[in-house]
Amino acid sequence: MKLSKFNFTNEEIAEQRAIDSAARKREWADFTVALAGEVGKSRAEEIALALGEMYSLFGEDTVDWLASLYDKESGGFYYS
Repeated sequence: MKLSKFNFTNEEIAEQRAIDSAARKREWADFTVALAGEVGKSRAEEIALALGEMYSLFGEDTVDWLASLYDKESGGFYYS
């Protein structure tokens, strides 16, 4: 069955979603490895898990906005 004006089949959509999911898993793994150099493996895994859960609840723009509020120098979040 073709969907919408773009004429993608359900199978094509499922295939692309699987590709996207695999890419996200690799990106989270790469992020965790990079972060482990800063905070240690255990803490990096904990942080990556928490961020992954947050990404699943909110859109990418929301998470990026929240991250932009963090002030590295004070170790806290800026808000007004």
